[in-house]
Order: sequence, then C-alpha cells, then structure tokens
Amino acid sequence: MRRLAVAMVACALLAGCGSSGAGGSPKSGKGADTFVAHTPNAVMLVRWMRTGRSVSGSLTEAIAKRGRRGVSSAAKSFTGTINGRGLSLQLGGEALVGQFEGGGFSLTLPGAEASAVAIRFEPGQIAEYERGAEKLALAEYPSPCTLYLSGREAEVEFRGPGAARHCEQFVRRFSAQAWTTTEPAAPPEKRTVCSLARGDESVVVTDGGGQQQGREDCTSLSREGWASVSAGEAHAQACGSLPGPGAQFAITTAGGVSCAEARRVFADLFAGRGAKHEGRDAAESYTDVDGWACGSGAGGFGCRRSAARISATAE
Repeated sequence: MRRLAVAMVACALLAGCGSSGAGGSPKSGKGADTFVAHTPNAVMLVRWMRTGRSVSGSLTEAIAKRGRRGVSSAAKSFTGTINGRGLSLQLGGEALVGQFEGGGFSLTLPGAEASAVAIRFEPGQIAEYERGAEKLALAEYPSPCTLYLSGREAEVEFRGPGAARHCEQFVRRFSAQAWTTTEPAAPPEKRTVCSLARGDESVVVTDGGGQQQGREDCTSLSREGWASVSAGEAHAQACGSLPGPGAQFAITTAGGVSCAEARRVFADLFAGRGAKHEGRDAAESYTDVDGWACGSGAGGFGCRRSAARISATAE
C-alpha cells in the first residue's frame, strides 16, 4: 500500500481513488451522478453510474505541480460497492473505503506513518470542477502580472481583468522556456519592444538584449488579436505605490512603459542610486536613473525617456 505524506493527500487521492453514491442513504438515479472535492493543491471530479449496490465510473483530477509551474491532470476508471452508508472502491488494484453522510461522502486514504486522511466529496457539476482547475492554474499569477525569462533579458507584463489568465496561457504556450514571475536580482536595463492592447487589457514587452526574444513575443501576441498601441496613444497605467522620501508615492506610467520598469526606476531614485547632472539652472538639472531623466516638483517626482513618461505622486 502506498505511503504518502498527509500534506500531499490530494496527490495520494489522485494517484488512486474513486467514488460513489449520493446522500445518507444513496439512491440509484438516471444518468451519472457527479461529485467534486477540493483541497489546497487539487480538485477532483467523480462521476459514477449505479446498478443495485454496484457502481462504476471515473475520477478526473487536476493537481498543482510541486516544485514546478502548471497543473497536471488525469482520469482513471473505478468499480465499487455500496453497502448501506459504507462505500468500497477498487482503483488501480487498491481498495479504498468511504462513508456516506448528508448529500456527499468521504473517502479515506493512507497517509504517512500509518495515519489516515479523509477527503470530502460533495454533489457538484463538471463546470465547478473546471472552475477549480482553472483557479489552481492561476493561483501563482498576480494581477497585474509580469513574467521574466530566466537567462534572457525579455519581460512581458499583462494588465487588466484577465492579467493572471493571460500570464498562465503565455507560460503554457511557451512551456519550453523558463518564464517566471520572480524578478531577477539585478535586472538589466530594458527597452520597450511593443505596447499592445485588446479591449480594456494591455501588454508591454520589453527586452534588454538584442530584442529578438521580445520581437518574437510581440509577434506571437499580435497573432492572438493584440493590437499595437503607439507611445502617444498609450493610456496611463496605475502601478501601485512605493515608499519614498517622507511619504508613500503612487506610481503611474504612460507611453508603453511597464510597471515593473517604472517601479525599478523610482526605487533606485528614492535610494539615491541615480547620477546627478547639473544644468545652468534647476530646470535643466536632472538625475539620470537607468537612462531616465528624473526631477522633482510639487507633490512628487517625474521621469522621462523619449516619449515615455513615468511619475510618482505623494499619496
């Protein structure tokens, strides 16, 4: 018999389990009965048909991968027997037992060191399982969502209601590449390759290398219906806030600048890492931060680079 850690009980269940009946005294019905179970790292769907005391059906599972990005899914068939409120299932050569209570049932699995863990299944729908699987896939992505390509200088930032979903789809589409949401410890200076929009959502692709990767990403997104937005047409974006001199500052961008880049620039500016350039007067003096010309005024700071603008306003 398997021995799996209690913390990974979802994986234990998904590696071998089935399910059955509905209600304190399960009844036979027309068509397949459907049950759904949720754990922190998995969602499971059981569908079965009953004939007398016998049941047969399938278990479909979606599990968040441990130590790597994404969700794995699989489906297995089972047979079983209902005896009063008791339940016995055969899946993959292993017997699992359960108990009916209320409208659903629990299934007991072996854990580590002879412990046992019960997983609760409730009546549900296929759509509920699908929503749970999608939630698992999106759980690691924030909104707005910025992706970084390990070992390369490309960066893709999605903004809008579907930002997390777009990040998940982007990573899945380019699964052979090591895209991550973790910002590099020493991010290189990047240049915007393209600014795209689709409805009320936007994406900015930047690249600090030869820009080949950035151009490939822009082309791929354009094929999916993202339209180019010129620097002059790009809408201002709110990028959260940062602590600064004596206050908290709200960060905004315009001209296709990613929020990640704007936040880096102001973090460096506030930390005093820019190079000061003295002009003939205050209007011609500025601080160079990562290629941005930055200055201060009433209520905050502003930086410019060509047609692009970023600002930090005291809250």
